[in-house]
Amino acid sequence: MHTTIRSLKKINSWALVGLSVVSAVIITDLLTIVISLIVWGRVPVELLVMGTIAATVVPSILAPILIYLVRRTASLEDINQELYREISERKKAQDALRQANWVVENSPVMFFRWKAVEGWPVELVSENVVQLGYTPQDFLAGSVPFAALVHPEDLDRVAREVQDYSARGVDRFRQEYRIITQDGKTRWVDDRKVIERDAGGQVTHYQGIVIDITDRKQAAAEREKLIAELEIKNKELERFTYTVSHDLKAPLITIKGFLGFLEQDALAGNVDRLKADTHRINEAADKMQRLLGELLELSRIGRMMNPPQQVPFEIVVREALDVVHGRLKARGVRVEIAEGLPTVYGDRARLVQVVQNLVDNAAKFMGDRPEPCIEIGTRGSDSGGQPVFFVRDDGIGIDRQYHERIFGLFNKLDAHTEGTGVGLALVKRIVEVHGGRIWVESEGVGKGATFCFTLPRNRDY
Repeated sequence: MHTTIRSLKKINSWALVGLSVVSAVIITDLLTIVISLIVWGRVPVELLVMGTIAATVVPSILAPILIYLVRRTASLEDINQELYREISERKKAQDALRQANWVVENSPVMFFRWKAVEGWPVELVSENVVQLGYTPQDFLAGSVPFAALVHPEDLDRVAREVQDYSARGVDRFRQEYRIITQDGKTRWVDDRKVIERDAGGQVTHYQGIVIDITDRKQAAAEREKLIAELEIKNKELERFTYTVSHDLKAPLITIKGFLGFLEQDALAGNVDRLKADTHRINEAADKMQRLLGELLELSRIGRMMNPPQQVPFEIVVREALDVVHGRLKARGVRVEIAEGLPTVYGDRARLVQVVQNLVDNAAKFMGDRPEPCIEIGTRGSDSGGQPVFFVRDDGIGIDRQYHERIFGLFNKLDAHTEGTGVGLALVKRIVEVHGGRIWVESEGVGKGATFCFTLPRNRDY
């Protein structure tokens, strides 16, 4: 455009110069012809006078014309400059608008305007609605009303809130809800609404600036989950501290008490009492050592792990049975292993600990069954695709009220049984570190118990 204006300026200037030259040439030629004719005697003196007058008058007539043309040209140049400035400003405005449109269309912020009638048909929508899998034409053609975007579980709440705000005269408000994309995925949005009313105050339209906040919601959910887990861990730590102090205090009191008896019996020369005192002190020391060893082992889980590997679960079971072979033989327990156990991915040594503790626990609480039996197998997969393993016994069973408690640290259902109460807590911790979960199923006392747990097949924990 700038080049075109400069061309117009040049044309006007050259036109003025050309007109001046042509005028001078015409006058000169006219005078030359008249003078020649007079010299040759072919023109009367009157004609010479007329030619002289013409030569004088014509420039006086052309002069105002030339002055007008000069002024007109200058005026056109001013007009052209003003036009150029206007065109430049319009171009800048268009560039700014184009840039603003680019920002809007490439941002997660979507704009909707819909009618305040059933279904909320859309009248205006931004191009970047394609991020939901739809095109603007899908909405503008009426095939997709705005209400169709809102998640069915949130639609009633959103509609009630809109109606309440409208009835109370609130024209600006904010809502958070879920929407369904064209491919069926669920996304969270933050909707900043503006209500439009007619002269009579009736609601006619709604405008919404809709922002995808799914990532923010997921982060908030993760934060809440971590906070909940930390609260659980803090409670476990409190219980752990109390229980450890209590359980460690008991053998220490025993040792201290029998050391006093040992001194008395030594002074009295009572050898039999000395042996009994020494035996009780050894038992207390052994219990403390077992307790400290299991606590140390529990603290290492999640921090000190062996390199994970793919391992057939049957190999894990066989290694665990070798460890508890003595107890199984002493109790006369028969173990049945299902065929076709899947391969799992994890710390092989820790997984052996899981099966070892569960089998040892089952054998310990078998009761007086004449032919006790333990079954180890699998029963399909959970909702996440992880195989579900089980260790089932036909022993004394577990009352339903204790199904969760038994996995707590030091939570022994029978204080007189052997062990420290760390075993099942250890099992639970190992399973959870592998990304699985564990639970117990039992119909009650005398009905046996089934411990179920999941483990990953691949590297997904």
